[in-house]
Amino acid sequence: MLNPIKTRLTVLIVGLACLGIGVLFASTLEWTPATLALQDGTASAPTTHASLRETGNAFIEIAESVTPAVVSIRGQQRVTQREMMPDLGPFERFFQFPEDENHEQIPDEMFRRSGGSGVIIREDGYILTNNHVVDGMMELEVVLNDRRAYDAEVVGADPSTDIAVIKIDADDLPVAQLATDDGVQVGEWVLALGNPLGLDFTMTAGIVSAIGRGNLQIIDRGENPYAIENFIQTDAAINPGNSGGPLVDIDGRVIGINTAIASRTGVYQGYGFAVPISIARRVAEQLIETGQVQRAVLGVQIQAVTPLDQEALELPSIAGVRIDGFTDLPGQENPAREAGLELQDVVLEVAGREVETPSELQEAIAFHQPGDVVELVVWRDGDRRNVRVKLGERPANAVAPTLASEDEGPAPDESEVHESALGMDVQDLTPAMRRTLVQRLNLSSASIPQGVYIRDIQSLGAADDAGIQQGGILTQVGDRRVTNVAEYQAAVAELEPGQIVYLRIYYPQGDSQLFRALRVPN
Repeated sequence: MLNPIKTRLTVLIVGLACLGIGVLFASTLEWTPATLALQDGTASAPTTHASLRETGNAFIEIAESVTPAVVSIRGQQRVTQREMMPDLGPFERFFQFPEDENHEQIPDEMFRRSGGSGVIIREDGYILTNNHVVDGMMELEVVLNDRRAYDAEVVGADPSTDIAVIKIDADDLPVAQLATDDGVQVGEWVLALGNPLGLDFTMTAGIVSAIGRGNLQIIDRGENPYAIENFIQTDAAINPGNSGGPLVDIDGRVIGINTAIASRTGVYQGYGFAVPISIARRVAEQLIETGQVQRAVLGVQIQAVTPLDQEALELPSIAGVRIDGFTDLPGQENPAREAGLELQDVVLEVAGREVETPSELQEAIAFHQPGDVVELVVWRDGDRRNVRVKLGERPANAVAPTLASEDEGPAPDESEVHESALGMDVQDLTPAMRRTLVQRLNLSSASIPQGVYIRDIQSLGAADDAGIQQGGILTQVGDRRVTNVAEYQAAVAELEPGQIVYLRIYYPQGDSQLFRALRVPN
């Protein structure tokens, strides 16, 4: 009988011997796995170097092809005395800039040199830039990359998109290629070209940091209530003087017009913003054709959908734009009202295009023609509905509704102020307070509804979280109309902790009514 221990030992020795012979044989055939050879990193270096070289060559090609179409725009702008003074921050009160040596006051208005950038879009001298670059500028001059200089004239400008077109008397000019789609993606390489800080024809590189940036107040909505803010955000360095220059992709196509920076110092601090070429192109085409922009409107006040809206309205997702109110369009009927749209409808689609933000809805509507009929998909009563709307025309010289400041509200009177569980202090709107509003804001008494006056908002309370501001007249809590504090308190008493309720508020300053969703505190 065989000894089991000896048998196992023999098998082990034979196995080890076979393994050793196999390794020696494999080494003679150079079968060493490639992954082991790369462990020291030396084999991957040529590949990495080649990739960087390829990217660098792409940047060089873009600089060579696009820079000739970039221009420097120069001129003089009228400015106020205050705008010419240095910003001394908290130390400003220790300095004085009184009279000159002849004891004459500095003029209220002066002129200063100003400038920006632009990009040639047609061989016959049409140049795309920002409205704020040429607004108020005199003796407009354009300098090309080859140092030729031309006088220029403004063809037209659209403050609501901050786009302008100027023209020089020249032919056979180099032209930048404009992108033909909206396929910009977060993370892709981009390059910004322009004339920052007096450094003419500079190019910087970065990536697209975000798209669809809105509600940045880059464009003054007080003067431009129909402003469209749907910016491309980039970390490519943009500085004063870059405005109006092109933002291009890795193929050298213009995807945006550099417009603004996010900065506390006035110079680059990490992020810049560009108007998408889809907007800039359509504005430029109208300006070149007619000298002005004709824009369609829906006639509504809108708000982005919030998580509270989704829960209260049973929306499938936190997307879409909620109708908050209707705007008057002088000389024409309100298109939204005529089509049967209702307050708290949520617009999900315009002409087959999904809209998720107010900026997207504004852009989708704005570049239709007045009188066009578009089909909307809206969410109402827990279901999708199709609504056809004949669009109106944007009124000239419109002024945006604004909320009343503390100084513009009625002065306190004998009416008692009551604290509310909803995080705001309210009081009855007395005849004396109503008269004050009429006088201060030049309103008719009939336009001011019955309700309770919002005297103050408690910091970090429910009303504060909902974005409600003081100075409004609260007219409705949920489904209940309220005309005085007693009715308001009765309506609030019926609310359940955690419940979402909509408050309807009239703001006299803007002569507008808004809805705000609020969660009742526990």
